[in-house]
Amino acid sequence: MDGMKKIMHKQSGFTLVEVMVVVAIVGIITSIAVAGYLSWKPGYVFRGAVSQVRGDLNRAKMRAVETRRQCRVVFTANGYTIEDGNRTMNSNAWTTWRTRDFSDYPQISLSNITGNPVFSPRGTASQQSLRVNHPSAGSADIAVNITGRINITWL
Repeated sequence: MDGMKKIMHKQSGFTLVEVMVVVAIVGIITSIAVAGYLSWKPGYVFRGAVSQVRGDLNRAKMRAVETRRQCRVVFTANGYTIEDGNRTMNSNAWTTWRTRDFSDYPQISLSNITGNPVFSPRGTASQQSLRVNHPSAGSADIAVNITGRINITWL
């Protein structure tokens, strides 16, 4: 019975020194994680922008096949528009279908634009290329070949 009273009155918990050591360890681990995240983020943003351009080029190709009319992508230095043609071949009027800018990717720019790819209803395209640039993550060349295939070369 005497032993039971001692167990019931015994206090348990953490000392201030133990809590401070744990807080210090958590702080060190957090600073390492934040530094890793900040060095990883530019590459992630860059790959996201390249993926968006490639996806929209594929979308334009599929739209041309779906609507049975030409579809083209018109590039500028900080974005692009996807436009529908008015004919199967040799369109002379273009209607904007989708506009994209790089407001979600502020450091991304486009350069070395050799032209605007035009996709036919068969999925073929005019051969064009462009370069997507990021100041710290690098560059990637995106090329559309005559068969409509979209190739990415990481630089």
